[in-house]
Parts: sequence; structure tokens; C-alpha cells
Amino acid sequence: MLLPRHWVVERSFGWMARFRRLARDIDTIRGRATEIVRGYRGAPLAVDRGDEMGALMAAINGMQVELRQRETQLELIRQQEFHKEKMAAVGSLAAAVAHEINNPLSSIVGIAEAIDSEFIERDCAGAGAACQPQLILAQARRVMQITRQISEFSVPQSPEPELTDLNSLVRSTCGFVRFDRRFRRINLVQTLDSDLPAVLAVGDHLVQVLMNLLINAADALGESAAEPRIEIHTRLAGSSVTLEVTDNGTGIAPEHLDQVFTEHFTTKPPGHGSGLGLPLCRTLIQGAGGKIAIVSRAGEGAVVTVTLPVPDMGRFAH
Repeated sequence: MLLPRHWVVERSFGWMARFRRLARDIDTIRGRATEIVRGYRGAPLAVDRGDEMGALMAAINGMQVELRQRETQLELIRQQEFHKEKMAAVGSLAAAVAHEINNPLSSIVGIAEAIDSEFIERDCAGAGAACQPQLILAQARRVMQITRQISEFSVPQSPEPELTDLNSLVRSTCGFVRFDRRFRRINLVQTLDSDLPAVLAVGDHLVQVLMNLLINAADALGESAAEPRIEIHTRLAGSSVTLEVTDNGTGIAPEHLDQVFTEHFTTKPPGHGSGLGLPLCRTLIQGAGGKIAIVSRAGEGAVVTVTLPVPDMGRFAH
């Protein structure tokens, strides 16, 4: 039985269209696979087929997502290792510098104390502008306190979670960042709960998180705020300890707020941010069993809240 010619022609054109589409989709998949190998991590392929070819396109998209996630995780690990190496180098240098500074300072303090004793015992005739041993003592002790703060901050931390005094960590970190020029004009206020229990965490991780949050806040303040201010609060909230960092800077635009924890997202100018600071903070805090959240409005500053669980002390009683 012969089929109608028009039916044969229509069927032929239909198969040709299908083959052309198949060839086009194969070429698209091949091109996208090559792009992924070369580093493409953009929008996924549009999957508009329900057959094996559509499943292959979905698999290509899945491979791209998984590669991006693994690359991000590796980058976060690299950033963590870099921070550890940097802090180790800073600690070693700080200890050496503090030692070299403290030696002559001890002599200055000793001499100033001797002068002050002489001044008190003999009612020194040169008292006044020409003889102020107390001023020498005050400034020398101030420098010694600074070197002590640097030394304490740079002491190597345990790489394992341990019971950590969050308030002490906040004080030492704030004392350290004050040497950064960005904090010279900023009023850095600490309101710390004196009854705060210890948290179970890697101390260096919490330092890294707090430094990131403080530097982000300082960058948000920039030169715009008339009275730049950063507040650090700690408090006990039920079975959790809360660390809060508040600034009165430029705030975060509504369209950006949902993206702040997205890897490589940043509103800072090129060369001033990798977009990994907050994602890394979230990874470190989640690793300690906690949470981190940001509330902000454009032009009204930002509040970053870190919540950490209070450890069950029954586990440490034996």
C-alpha cells in the first residue's frame, strides 16, 4: 500500500526538524561542557525536553552546581588556612617586637620610678613643667599595656573546640583592631554581660568572625558618618549566648540583603573585598552549632547577630 505523498513529505520534514533540534541541543551541551571545564559558572542550561537529552542537560547543570559548591568550599578552606598562617606570623612577630620594646621600657619605668621617689622624698625644686616623672611613668606603662595586649592576642589558639570566654575574646580583639587606621575615628563601644557562660568553640574561629564583622562595619562607616560608632554586645538569651555587632553606617540595600551570605557577592569596590568574608563567618559559626543573621536598612546601619549554644556542662563534669 502506497502512502500519500503529502503525508510522506510532512513526516520527512518532521523528522528533519527533530534531527536539527537534536543536533543543536547536542552542540549546546558540548559547548557548555567545554565552558564549564574552562571555568564557566553562570546561568544553567534551559531544559525544555523530557527525554534522555533533557536528562543529560539537567545532569550538566547539576555538575556545574556541584563544581561551584566544591570550589567555594575549597576557597573557604584556603581562606581559613591563610588566616591561620597570617595569625601565626603576626603572633611570632608581635612576640618578638613586644620583647624588644619591653626591655628598654622596663629601664625607662625604673628610672622614672626612681625620679618620682626622689621627687616625693626631697620635694624636688625642679618640679613642674621641667620634671614630670608621673607623666613618663603613665606613658611608659601605656606602651607596655599595648604590647601586652598584642602579645595576648597573638598567643596561638587551640585548633580544637574548647570552652571559651567570649567576653575576653571580644576585649582582646577590639584592643587589637584599634591599631587599624580605619578604627581611629570610630567610637568602639563594648557592652558585655558579666554573667556570660563559656561557649564551646575554636577560639581562633570566633576571632576571625569578629574581626570580619568589625572590619565590615568600619568599611560601612567610611567617612560618611558624623559620629561613627560600632557597638559590641554580648548577652545570655535562654540556652544561647548572643554576640551582636551594630554600626551606624550606610546600611545594606534591600535588594542586596538576601545575597550577603552568597559566595563572591560583594558591594565593595574592586580590590577591597572577595565576597567570602560573610560566607566564611557563616561556615565557622555553623561549625560551632550556632547561627548568624543580619538586619539592615539602607542609610540606617546594620546589626549582625551571632548566636552560639551554651554547652551542656554535664558532658564536662567527669
